[in-house]
Amino acid sequence: MRTKLPGLGLCLGVAIFLAGATGALAAGPVAGPPALNTVGASVFNGRGANAVAQVVWGTSDPVTGEGHFGGVYGDVEAFGTYVGLWENDDHVVTCEAGTPGDPSDDFQATRGTGRVGDGVGTVTIAPNLQSAVVTGDLTITSYAFDGCAGTWDVTATETGVPLRFGLVATGRPSNDSSFSRELLPGVYNTHQLTSGISRTATGTASLDGRQLAFDAGLISRNRWSYHESSR
Repeated sequence: MRTKLPGLGLCLGVAIFLAGATGALAAGPVAGPPALNTVGASVFNGRGANAVAQVVWGTSDPVTGEGHFGGVYGDVEAFGTYVGLWENDDHVVTCEAGTPGDPSDDFQATRGTGRVGDGVGTVTIAPNLQSAVVTGDLTITSYAFDGCAGTWDVTATETGVPLRFGLVATGRPSNDSSFSRELLPGVYNTHQLTSGISRTATGTASLDGRQLAFDAGLISRNRWSYHESSR
């Protein structure tokens, strides 16, 4: 799975999602700005922290991205508590480039459907990450896209869709951290540090009153900091 929230192994600044083949876990989008401290126009310092409970389902091809996959989450930030949904059904297709019967100018693209949802809610995560309860109401936008035609169209919008799920940890706490740096002397210097603790989990989930079957769950707490300076 390709979309992700702030946490280990995923893009910082987004609520965390699980990624990869069925059952594979990766912490990761969180909405909203990090704490900022800027000096002039050449220095940026950011930091943040969040706690996330999430479940995911489905698989995708690691090379082509083709597959059916999605997830729901609850994300606790310093500036608010959010709930969300993401789901994709992607198919790789061969596009006719303009010469019928001539495959030499054909190309491959992705065609499919998806939906994304967001809202505010209540997220309760135990201090030891032993359990989590998430409730909230989503605004869900469904869409269809065609990489051959270059189109992306909204097909439906739903409001007030209830999301509910509860998780109980099944794994021991796992700590993780990473540090990355890019440096070009006299031009720019950036570095980023992430750290967190997470536990795999299981439980039950429902969306709009219907049970959600999922493949994996995760409860985590994460911190990150970022520095960038340039001349």
